[in-house]
Amino acid sequence: TAEAVADLEHSLAGLPAEEAEYRPRAAFQLARLLPPAERARARDLASAARVAYHRKDPNHRELAAIDAWLRDHPP
Repeated sequence: TAEAVADLEHSLAGLPAEEAEYRPRAAFQLARLLPPAERARARDLASAARVAYHRKDPNHRELAAIDAWLRDHPP
């Protein structure tokens, strides 16, 4: 998974503005892959993804998954 983490980090860093709609998905995927030692960073990424999805659609299908993940990964 280290390779997947590196790929997602690279993708997030280089994501052009016109493709910003993909940022929440990549951020949440990265959050789920980060090791427990990076829990705070993972929660920040998941929370940012949640905010972005909610702005787009308050009933977005990913919100429930993000909320469940955040509940299962407390600070």
